[in-house]
Amino acid sequence: MNDLLAGFFASQTMLAVLGAFVGSFRVAIKAKDKSMAAKCGDLIAALFLSLAVVDDLTPKDMPRLALMVGMLAGTMCDVLLDSARVLSPDTAGGILDLVLGKLGYHRQPAAEKPPVVVADDDEPPPPPE
Repeated sequence: MNDLLAGFFASQTMLAVLGAFVGSFRVAIKAKDKSMAAKCGDLIAALFLSLAVVDDLTPKDMPRLALMVGMLAGTMCDVLLDSARVLSPDTAGGILDLVLGKLGYHRQPAAEKPPVVVADDDEPPPPPE
């Protein structure tokens, strides 16, 4: 058991994932206006961001630093994603369509809605035949 814990605390990848999970989960709990799907999407994005940041910015001989960098990346990723969605929803949607288009997804055209007929209350109803 001690070898398992020692291996966990020596692995930058595992500590980065743990830190990102804790940081993003903390932000997700405080976000009352987000849906569960948005919270899960932010958590997954935070995990990938923390792995990328830890791989590039932390030295190999300091694995516990990866935990702190993962927490920071997990906390900041949610904030960055929210600000990107608020500041430029069309641009964010375009980038998302571009990325998903490379994976084979294409947005369906919007269906035309039938015209809405509003009944006029001043006219009497037609007589039954």
